[in-house]
Amino acid sequence: MQTGLLRALHALGLVDTVAGQPAWPFAWRIATETLLIDRGLARQLAWALGFGGFAVVLLLAGALWRRGRWPAWALALICTLLVPWPPMALV
Repeated sequence: MQTGLLRALHALGLVDTVAGQPAWPFAWRIATETLLIDRGLARQLAWALGFGGFAVVLLLAGALWRRGRWPAWALALICTLLVPWPPMALV
């Protein structure tokens, strides 16, 4: 996932190269080796990404659908708050 993001940013010209390789532009990165060891943590991250994506869909639906705007936005907020976020040790 991080490699794909890095390649996409490099293809768009948004990141520099260091020694011929694209340079990671952020101060943090996900420790993917930890995900390989701890399957529970990997599931937790998958749930967080799924709920986060669902919240984004709800935000967009609320922006486009005038009658259901506030319920969609409220549900997006609830999804964001109740998602089992992985610990910061993963980053």
